[in-house]
Amino acid sequence: MARADGPILALHCMLAAGSAWRGVGAHLDRPLLRPDLPGHGRTPYAGGDWMSEAVAVARAAGRPPFDVVGHSIGGCVALALMAEGLVRRAVLIEPVTFAAAGPAAREAHVAEMAPYEAARAAGDAEGMLAAFHGLWGDVPLAALPQAARVYMRDRVHLVAETAPALVDDVGGVLDRLPDVPVTFVAGERAAPVVRAIRDGLAARLPRLEARVIAGAGHMAPLTHPEAVARVVAEALA
Repeated sequence: MARADGPILALHCMLAAGSAWRGVGAHLDRPLLRPDLPGHGRTPYAGGDWMSEAVAVARAAGRPPFDVVGHSIGGCVALALMAEGLVRRAVLIEPVTFAAAGPAAREAHVAEMAPYEAARAAGDAEGMLAAFHGLWGDVPLAALPQAARVYMRDRVHLVAETAPALVDDVGGVLDRLPDVPVTFVAGERAAPVVRAIRDGLAARLPRLEARVIAGAGHMAPLTHPEAVARVVAEALA
């Protein structure tokens, strides 16, 4: 689908792993570099600045500048790589950079995350997962295989580790974004905050193009891999 032009760096969503890109990769002619982000798959995370560690993991996956596709938190890592001058072109699939959405949308997100925070205060990992998945999952949690639910439950605390970067932009990423071609991809059923993030990024990125995956929600790389691959191929060809 895309011409052979070196590998594409593919950055997965929260509570997944690099293997989440298999479906998309099966429909691309270019190989994917699919690192596991910190605390996911085989990549350890001892605690600290999660986003800085994620940038280091992503950078080590290949030779910059990258053509990159990032989903959800992976899209936020892609933006951080952009701020470091390491990206040539990017496809961002519903990046959860809430700081780009403006104060009202950020406050709405914080309110939506209240059940997660309450469960975290109580040390209730199952409750944390139920709250987080209820906001961003496309299928009922009970419909997922038990092994997948256990994997997600054991890592759901990482959601809180990323809040300073996503909600408050503590790294100052948004003020350092270069003028590179960016394709912002949203599912047709995207949450309102995703559209607010798109608009906030469009104000900072003159060459941002918006695309929509028909019928998809937040998890389009898993539920609509061929459609996502088509957009990636067109954007990065």
